Amino acid sequence: MDIPIIDHLIGLYRLYLDRPRLNIKAALGVSFTYLGKSPPKLIVTVVNKGRRPIKLNASGLRLSNGYNYFQNPDYGEPGLPVKLNETDDYTKYYDIDKLRKELKKNGEKCENRIRLV
Repeated sequence: MDIPIIDHLIGLYRLYLDRPRLNIKAALGVSFTYLGKSPPKLIVTVVNKGRRPIKLNASGLRLSNGYNYFQNPDYGEPGLPVKLNETDDYTKYYDIDKLRKELKKNGEKCENRIRLV
């Protein structure tokens, strides 16, 4: 093999390793404080598993009717945009009751329980 070809293949391999990779986890939960139990929350955590930093500008949910849901898109979100370096994470808490009200207002069917897919 030619040296330039090997060098090119190594460059492609490094480019493959440096690609952006996000790990997204979602869970239902509540928090406890000295005031008592909070309302149920949808907890979404994004972790940068790639080598290069990424910039997270917005977060939202994809609904079953194909639409996207963003809380307060006009005002932005606290802490966003955020730069996530390797292994850094960002967690977003959605209030389930507020989420149901907003989704019903926007035409999403919420008779069933909220499911994580």
